[in-house]
Amino acid sequence: MQAQSGNASMLNEQVAAVLSWAALRVEQHIVERALLGELNVSVASILLKDWGYGLKQESEAPCEVKVVLEDPEGFSG
Repeated sequence: MQAQSGNASMLNEQVAAVLSWAALRVEQHIVERALLGELNVSVASILLKDWGYGLKQESEAPCEVKVVLEDPEGFSG
C-alpha cells in the first residue's frame, strides 16, 4: 500500500514539473511575440497579468520574466 502511495506522489511531482515547464514556455512565447511586434503589447500585458506578473502580492516572491530569443540564422554575430 505504501509503495502505491509513493508511486502516486512521484507521478504527481512529474506531472507538476511538466505543467510548470509548459507554463514557462507559454510565457516565453507570449513575450517573444510581443517583442517582435507580432502581438499587441497591451494584449501581452493582459495575458502576463493573468499569469500573475505585474501584480504585487506580499505572500509570494517577486516574479521575473526571462526572454530568450533564438538566432538560428546567426545574424547577431
